[in-house]
Amino acid sequence: MVSMSEVILFIFEGAKKEKEIFSALQKHFLNDDTYLCVTFNTDIYQLYQKIQHDDFIDIVEVLREKNTAELEGIQRIKIAEIYLFFDYDGHAMYPDKTPRANDRNLQEMLAFFDNETENGKLYISYPMVEAIIHLKTGVDFKDIKVEAKVNIHYKKLASQQCDSIFSQIKKWELNHWAVIIHKHCSKLNFVTTDNDVFPNRTFEQLEVFEAQLEKYITPANQIAVLSAFPVLLLDYYGAKGLYNRISSQLTTPQELI
Repeated sequence: MVSMSEVILFIFEGAKKEKEIFSALQKHFLNDDTYLCVTFNTDIYQLYQKIQHDDFIDIVEVLREKNTAELEGIQRIKIAEIYLFFDYDGHAMYPDKTPRANDRNLQEMLAFFDNETENGKLYISYPMVEAIIHLKTGVDFKDIKVEAKVNIHYKKLASQQCDSIFSQIKKWELNHWAVIIHKHCSKLNFVTTDNDVFPNRTFEQLEVFEAQLEKYITPANQIAVLSAFPVLLLDYYGAKGLYNRISSQLTTPQELI
């Protein structure tokens, strides 16, 4: 917990969907601290090029170079924690249609941004932020995979393959979050340990990505759909603490949609 004179900085890839999700999440889980949300407006691979060019300079200074108005008057020393939320975006291309997405670069980013009180902590959604809504009654979430390196128009796909309540983020109440958190955290555990149950520990983001590489990307050019936002809550509360917060909202302790 930080003092009111300090802020927790959230850096999002996009301006709309990420902030909408964060607002819904903050209502039920993150309401005790001072948060500052800013948007980078580019993908993780362009961010990599920028900070690598400058020898991995402080991310706050990179944001200031973009003339981010939200940071005006905010001293770096007052930023207690930094969280970055970006998409895997395995289909990202340069204007000339050559691939911009690079798994090795992403590994370097995850190794660099691995601590929220130092360089910042990077969270990746697979394949994109819309993964959080990709839940449908009768479909086993652990088995939902998509193409990793092809533009599959995932925003549209996720909205078509979800129950209507999950596409209406502003209407999410604690019971909706409980299902979302339980499903995504259980899948996080499945991707990394092959156990499709709510985890009893947290996972480093590099560990998650390397599991995606080993089990999905390299052998099958696929990605296991997984949102970063429930994983943030798992890190924030710990496995036991988070489960205790959502268990009363589930019909049974192992409820799945």
